[in-house]
Amino acid sequence: MFNLILSTSQVDKKLLSTLRWVSESSLLPNQLILVLDGCSPTPDLNSLLAKFTFEIVLLQNENRLGLVHSLKKAEAYTTCAYAARVDAGDWVDRDRFKKQYDFLEKNPEYIIVGTRTKLHLIYRDRVLKKLTPAMGDLEIKRLLPQRNPFVHGSIMLRTEALRTIGGYDTDFTASQDYDLYLRLIPYGRMHILSDVLTSHSFDYSRSTTFKRGRTQLVKTVKTKTNYLLRTKRIPGFYFIVFYLRDIILASLPAFLIAYLKRRGFKNGAVV
Repeated sequence: MFNLILSTSQVDKKLLSTLRWVSESSLLPNQLILVLDGCSPTPDLNSLLAKFTFEIVLLQNENRLGLVHSLKKAEAYTTCAYAARVDAGDWVDRDRFKKQYDFLEKNPEYIIVGTRTKLHLIYRDRVLKKLTPAMGDLEIKRLLPQRNPFVHGSIMLRTEALRTIGGYDTDFTASQDYDLYLRLIPYGRMHILSDVLTSHSFDYSRSTTFKRGRTQLVKTVKTKTNYLLRTKRIPGFYFIVFYLRDIILASLPAFLIAYLKRRGFKNGAVV
């Protein structure tokens, strides 16, 4: 049926909580591919994994390699028709995997399906709560060249499509998911279910997100440039606007990008 891929750089309560949610799913994965990126399994993790009825593939990076290299490593172990993603700390609805699996089984022309997601974005004492929208294929493909509508930890996709495009590109240490979706566009239809089946929290105050803002913008510009070169189409008005915006932002000093991101967060503009 499907492989479930999870990569984490720390073994903590958030990871264990997500794994418990997964284990209570109405449709269990055939195999969980768990990548420990620069960290080691704990007694609590080993005890929890021992209770699971599905197969566990535990991969360990001695040194921290980063998310995209860990996902690339996990790719080699996918053996099922479908591959799903989940992030440590996510809440997973009991029926998430079943609904995604059933959708792909009933609709062979679709290659990827996401879900609506509750986002909890945290920075210091401020929390922004957002709910991602449901979308059909046409809307997704119109929006993708401008920005990414998928929450990566909510997706399930066909393994064949993933292999056709060569999987994750390790050159993209940031925006690797966005690059993946843009390359998938020609190979089938895309969908985001109307059900809210995932919840994701991100603590900006404990991450390097603001510091890495320029790196991410540069990678986003590169992703969009590659998309233009592949499609050889004249881009639409909104694509040009967002493309030029990203180029201008990427040319700014890192400290100024971090400042603008913080201001945007305070004004509720962080996405």
